[in-house]
Amino acid sequence: MSTNLSLRSIMDANKLTGPNFSDWLRNLKIVLRQEKKLYVLENELPPEPAQDATNEVWEYYQSHIDDNEQVTCVMLASMSPELQRQHETMNAREMFLHLQELFSAQSRVERFETARTLFQCRMASGTSVEIHVLQMIGYIEKLGQLGYDLNLELSIDLVLQSLTSSFSQFIMNFHMNKKEMSLAELLNMLKTAEGCLKKESSSVLIFGSSSSKNKGKTSKKKNKNKNKKASSKLAKPIGGVKKKNDKGTCFHCGIAGHWKRNCKSYLASLKEKKLGETSTSGTDRQ
Repeated sequence: MSTNLSLRSIMDANKLTGPNFSDWLRNLKIVLRQEKKLYVLENELPPEPAQDATNEVWEYYQSHIDDNEQVTCVMLASMSPELQRQHETMNAREMFLHLQELFSAQSRVERFETARTLFQCRMASGTSVEIHVLQMIGYIEKLGQLGYDLNLELSIDLVLQSLTSSFSQFIMNFHMNKKEMSLAELLNMLKTAEGCLKKESSSVLIFGSSSSKNKGKTSKKKNKNKNKKASSKLAKPIGGVKKKNDKGTCFHCGIAGHWKRNCKSYLASLKEKKLGETSTSGTDRQ
Protein backbone atom coordinates (compact mmCIF):
# COMPACT_ATOMS: atom_id res chain seq x y z
CA MET A 1 0.00 0.00 0.00
CA SER A 2 2.85 2.39 0.81
CA THR A 3 4.36 1.72 -2.62
CA ASN A 4 1.07 2.60 -4.30
CA LEU A 5 0.85 5.86 -2.39
CA SER A 6 4.43 6.83 -3.22
CA LEU A 7 3.87 6.23 -6.93
CA ARG A 8 0.55 8.06 -6.93
CA SER A 9 2.35 11.10 -5.57
CA ILE A 10 3.75 11.74 -9.06
CA MET A 11 0.16 12.30 -10.21
CA ASP A 12 -0.34 14.92 -7.50
CA ALA A 13 2.88 16.66 -8.49
CA ASN A 14 1.90 16.76 -12.19
CA LYS A 15 -1.81 17.50 -12.39
CA LEU A 16 -3.46 17.53 -15.80
CA THR A 17 -4.02 21.05 -17.07
CA GLY A 18 -4.29 20.38 -20.80
CA PRO A 19 -0.96 21.18 -22.44
CA ASN A 20 0.78 18.51 -20.33
CA PHE A 21 -1.56 15.69 -21.38
CA SER A 22 1.19 13.46 -22.80
CA ASP A 23 3.28 13.66 -19.64
CA TRP A 24 0.24 13.20 -17.42
CA LEU A 25 -0.91 10.13 -19.35
CA ARG A 26 2.55 8.61 -19.19
CA ASN A 27 2.63 9.03 -15.40
CA LEU A 28 -0.87 7.58 -15.11
CA LYS A 29 0.12 4.48 -17.06
CA ILE A 30 3.19 4.02 -14.86
CA VAL A 31 1.04 4.06 -11.73
CA LEU A 32 -1.63 1.74 -13.16
CA ARG A 33 0.94 -0.69 -14.51
CA GLN A 34 2.50 -0.98 -11.08
CA GLU A 35 -0.92 -1.54 -9.51
CA LYS A 36 -1.90 -3.99 -12.30
CA LYS A 37 -4.92 -1.89 -13.22
CA LEU A 38 -3.92 -0.66 -16.66
CA TYR A 39 -6.51 -3.00 -18.20
CA VAL A 40 -9.23 -0.66 -16.90
CA LEU A 41 -8.26 1.93 -19.53
CA GLU A 42 -7.90 -0.66 -22.28
CA ASN A 43 -11.09 -2.69 -21.78
CA GLU A 44 -14.76 -1.80 -21.56
CA LEU A 45 -16.60 -2.45 -18.32
CA PRO A 46 -18.07 -5.95 -18.43
CA PRO A 47 -21.87 -6.29 -18.30
CA GLU A 48 -23.42 -7.37 -15.05
CA PRO A 49 -23.50 -11.18 -14.87
CA ALA A 50 -26.70 -13.16 -14.66
CA GLN A 51 -28.01 -14.15 -11.28
CA ASP A 52 -27.09 -17.78 -11.87
CA ALA A 53 -23.52 -16.96 -13.02
CA THR A 54 -20.63 -18.73 -11.35
CA ASN A 55 -18.72 -17.21 -8.47
CA GLU A 56 -15.67 -16.74 -10.69
CA VAL A 57 -17.64 -14.59 -13.14
CA TRP A 58 -19.07 -12.50 -10.32
CA GLU A 59 -15.64 -12.09 -8.73
CA TYR A 60 -14.09 -10.91 -12.02
CA TYR A 61 -16.96 -8.48 -12.56
CA GLN A 62 -16.74 -7.07 -9.06
CA SER A 63 -12.94 -6.79 -9.28
CA HIS A 64 -13.22 -4.81 -12.52
CA ILE A 65 -15.85 -2.51 -11.00
CA ASP A 66 -13.69 -1.88 -7.92
CA ASP A 67 -10.56 -1.22 -9.98
CA ASN A 68 -12.51 1.12 -12.23
CA GLU A 69 -13.66 3.13 -9.22
CA GLN A 70 -10.10 3.47 -7.92
CA VAL A 71 -8.66 4.46 -11.31
CA THR A 72 -11.46 6.97 -11.85
CA CYS A 73 -10.72 8.61 -8.51
CA VAL A 74 -6.98 8.72 -9.23
CA MET A 75 -7.61 10.36 -12.60
CA LEU A 76 -10.06 12.94 -11.27
CA ALA A 77 -7.84 13.78 -8.31
CA SER A 78 -4.93 14.53 -10.64
CA MET A 79 -6.83 17.01 -12.86
CA SER A 80 -7.42 20.72 -12.71
CA PRO A 81 -10.81 21.75 -11.24
CA GLU A 82 -12.15 22.67 -14.68
CA LEU A 83 -11.33 19.25 -16.13
CA GLN A 84 -12.74 17.54 -13.04
CA ARG A 85 -16.13 19.18 -13.62
CA GLN A 86 -16.12 18.02 -17.24
CA HIS A 87 -15.38 14.37 -16.43
CA GLU A 88 -16.85 13.68 -12.98
CA THR A 89 -19.75 11.63 -14.39
CA MET A 90 -17.56 9.37 -16.56
CA ASN A 91 -15.86 6.11 -15.70
CA ALA A 92 -12.12 5.63 -16.18
CA ARG A 93 -12.18 4.37 -19.77
CA GLU A 94 -14.73 6.95 -20.92
CA MET A 95 -12.60 9.65 -19.34
CA PHE A 96 -9.48 8.30 -21.03
CA LEU A 97 -11.06 8.25 -24.50
CA HIS A 98 -12.55 11.72 -24.08
CA LEU A 99 -9.23 13.21 -22.99
CA GLN A 100 -7.49 11.65 -25.97
CA GLU A 101 -10.07 13.20 -28.26
CA LEU A 102 -9.69 16.61 -26.61
CA PHE A 103 -5.92 16.69 -26.82
CA SER A 104 -5.31 14.63 -29.96
CA ALA A 105 -4.31 17.77 -31.90
CA GLN A 106 -1.75 18.58 -29.25
CA SER A 107 -0.38 15.03 -29.43
CA ARG A 108 -0.15 15.37 -33.21
CA VAL A 109 1.97 18.50 -32.89
CA GLU A 110 4.16 16.88 -30.25
CA ARG A 111 4.64 13.84 -32.47
CA PHE A 112 5.61 16.07 -35.38
CA GLU A 113 8.17 17.97 -33.30
CA THR A 114 9.62 14.75 -31.90
CA ALA A 115 9.88 13.16 -35.35
CA ARG A 116 11.54 16.24 -36.81
CA THR A 117 14.08 16.35 -33.99
CA LEU A 118 14.81 12.65 -34.41
CA PHE A 119 15.30 12.76 -38.18
CA GLN A 120 17.48 15.88 -37.97
CA CYS A 121 19.58 14.57 -35.11
CA ARG A 122 23.34 14.63 -35.82
CA MET A 123 26.18 13.70 -33.51
CA ALA A 124 28.39 16.68 -32.72
CA SER A 125 32.15 16.27 -32.85
CA GLY A 126 33.57 15.50 -29.42
CA THR A 127 30.23 14.27 -28.06
CA SER A 128 30.04 10.90 -26.32
CA VAL A 129 28.39 8.32 -28.57
CA GLU A 130 26.56 6.91 -25.54
CA ILE A 131 24.89 10.23 -24.74
CA HIS A 132 23.99 10.79 -28.39
CA VAL A 133 22.48 7.34 -29.00
CA LEU A 134 20.57 7.36 -25.70
CA GLN A 135 19.05 10.67 -26.71
CA MET A 136 17.95 9.23 -30.05
CA ILE A 137 16.50 6.13 -28.37
CA GLY A 138 14.51 8.48 -26.14
CA TYR A 139 13.02 10.19 -29.20
CA ILE A 140 12.18 6.82 -30.78
CA GLU A 141 10.45 5.59 -27.64
CA LYS A 142 8.57 8.87 -27.28
CA LEU A 143 7.18 8.46 -30.79
CA GLY A 144 5.96 5.01 -29.75
CA GLN A 145 4.20 6.51 -26.76
CA LEU A 146 2.54 9.02 -29.07
CA GLY A 147 1.20 6.22 -31.24
CA TYR A 148 3.86 6.05 -33.95
CA ASP A 149 6.12 3.01 -33.61
CA LEU A 150 9.26 2.96 -35.75
CA ASN A 151 10.41 -0.49 -36.84
CA LEU A 152 13.81 -1.64 -35.61
CA GLU A 153 15.62 -1.46 -38.96
CA LEU A 154 14.59 2.14 -39.56
CA SER A 155 15.56 3.06 -36.00
CA ILE A 156 19.04 1.56 -36.46
CA ASP A 157 19.45 3.31 -39.81
CA LEU A 158 18.58 6.64 -38.21
CA VAL A 159 21.18 6.10 -35.49
CA LEU A 160 23.92 5.08 -37.93
CA GLN A 161 23.36 7.96 -40.34
CA SER A 162 23.53 10.44 -37.46
CA LEU A 163 27.08 9.44 -36.46
CA THR A 164 30.23 11.39 -37.29
CA SER A 165 32.55 10.42 -40.14
CA SER A 166 34.93 8.76 -37.66
CA PHE A 167 32.46 5.85 -37.46
CA SER A 168 32.44 5.27 -41.24
CA GLN A 169 34.48 2.06 -40.94
CA PHE A 170 32.13 0.76 -38.25
CA ILE A 171 29.09 1.48 -40.44
CA MET A 172 30.65 -0.30 -43.42
CA ASN A 173 31.47 -3.37 -41.31
CA PHE A 174 27.97 -3.33 -39.84
CA HIS A 175 26.32 -3.45 -43.26
CA MET A 176 28.74 -6.11 -44.52
CA ASN A 177 28.05 -8.43 -41.59
CA LYS A 178 24.26 -7.88 -41.76
CA LYS A 179 23.90 -8.70 -38.10
CA GLU A 180 20.53 -8.27 -36.42
CA MET A 181 20.56 -6.56 -33.04
CA SER A 182 18.56 -4.35 -30.74
CA LEU A 183 19.22 -0.67 -30.16
CA ALA A 184 20.80 -1.51 -26.80
CA GLU A 185 23.21 -3.96 -28.46
CA LEU A 186 24.04 -1.38 -31.12
CA LEU A 187 24.82 1.13 -28.39
CA ASN A 188 27.24 -1.27 -26.69
CA MET A 189 29.03 -1.94 -29.99
CA LEU A 190 29.33 1.78 -30.69
CA LYS A 191 30.79 2.38 -27.23
CA THR A 192 33.42 -0.29 -27.91
CA ALA A 193 34.21 1.25 -31.31
CA GLU A 194 34.51 4.69 -29.73
CA GLY A 195 37.04 3.35 -27.23
CA CYS A 196 39.16 1.91 -30.06
CA LEU A 197 38.99 5.19 -31.97
CA LYS A 198 40.20 7.12 -28.92
CA LYS A 199 43.17 4.77 -28.51
CA GLU A 200 44.12 5.16 -32.17
CA SER A 201 43.87 8.94 -32.06
CA SER A 202 45.95 9.14 -28.87
CA SER A 203 48.72 7.00 -30.41
CA VAL A 204 48.75 9.22 -33.49
CA LEU A 205 48.99 12.30 -31.31
CA ILE A 206 51.92 10.84 -29.36
CA PHE A 207 53.77 9.93 -32.57
CA GLY A 208 53.05 13.34 -34.05
CA SER A 209 54.30 15.19 -30.98
CA SER A 210 57.55 13.19 -30.85
CA SER A 211 58.25 13.73 -34.55
CA SER A 212 57.53 17.44 -34.22
CA LYS A 213 59.99 17.63 -31.33
CA ASN A 214 62.68 15.97 -33.45
CA LYS A 215 61.95 18.34 -36.29
CA GLY A 216 62.22 21.22 -33.89
CA LYS A 217 65.61 20.04 -32.68
CA THR A 218 67.00 19.63 -36.20
CA SER A 219 65.65 23.01 -37.26
CA LYS A 220 67.23 24.61 -34.21
CA LYS A 221 70.59 23.05 -35.10
CA LYS A 222 70.29 24.31 -38.66
CA ASN A 223 69.46 27.79 -37.44
CA LYS A 224 72.44 27.74 -35.10
CA ASN A 225 74.77 26.73 -37.94
CA LYS A 226 73.35 29.46 -40.17
CA ASN A 227 73.81 32.04 -37.44
CA LYS A 228 77.40 30.95 -36.91
CA LYS A 229 78.18 31.26 -40.63
CA ALA A 230 76.52 34.65 -40.82
CA SER A 231 78.39 35.93 -37.79
CA SER A 232 81.69 34.66 -39.16
CA LYS A 233 81.05 36.51 -42.42
CA LEU A 234 80.25 39.68 -40.55
CA ALA A 235 83.32 39.33 -38.35
CA LYS A 236 85.69 39.00 -41.33
CA PRO A 237 84.79 41.48 -44.07
CA ILE A 238 86.36 41.16 -47.50
CA GLY A 239 89.70 42.93 -47.72
CA GLY A 240 90.28 42.83 -44.01
CA VAL A 241 89.63 45.49 -41.43
CA LYS A 242 90.56 48.93 -42.64
CA LYS A 243 92.65 50.98 -40.28
CA LYS A 244 91.99 54.62 -39.78
CA ASN A 245 94.40 56.90 -41.63
CA ASP A 246 95.54 59.41 -39.06
CA LYS A 247 96.57 62.66 -40.79
CA GLY A 248 99.99 63.99 -39.84
CA THR A 249 101.42 67.54 -39.47
CA CYS A 250 101.48 69.95 -42.42
CA PHE A 251 105.06 70.70 -43.55
CA HIS A 252 104.04 74.18 -44.73
CA CYS A 253 102.18 75.67 -41.76
CA GLY A 254 103.16 73.17 -39.07
CA ILE A 255 99.54 72.56 -38.00
CA ALA A 256 98.45 68.94 -37.41
CA GLY A 257 95.37 67.50 -39.03
CA HIS A 258 96.05 67.92 -42.75
CA TRP A 259 98.69 67.39 -45.33
CA LYS A 260 100.61 70.10 -47.16
CA ARG A 261 98.72 69.49 -50.40
CA ASN A 262 95.49 70.31 -48.59
CA CYS A 263 96.82 73.27 -46.64
CA LYS A 264 94.83 76.43 -47.32
CA SER A 265 97.79 78.66 -46.59
CA TYR A 266 99.99 76.74 -48.96
CA LEU A 267 97.39 76.78 -51.70
CA ALA A 268 96.90 80.54 -51.24
CA SER A 269 100.63 81.17 -51.57
CA LEU A 270 100.72 79.16 -54.75
CA LYS A 271 97.90 81.23 -56.16
CA GLU A 272 99.66 84.52 -55.32
CA LYS A 273 102.86 83.25 -56.86
CA LYS A 274 101.10 82.45 -60.12
CA LEU A 275 99.47 85.88 -60.19
CA GLY A 276 102.86 87.54 -59.61
CA GLU A 277 104.44 85.63 -62.45
CA THR A 278 101.73 86.64 -64.87
CA SER A 279 102.05 90.33 -63.95
CA THR A 280 105.85 90.42 -64.44
CA SER A 281 105.62 88.71 -67.79
CA GLY A 282 103.21 91.42 -68.94
CA THR A 283 105.56 94.32 -68.06
CA ASP A 284 108.50 92.68 -69.83
CA ARG A 285 106.56 92.55 -73.08
CA GLN A 286 105.84 96.24 -72.94
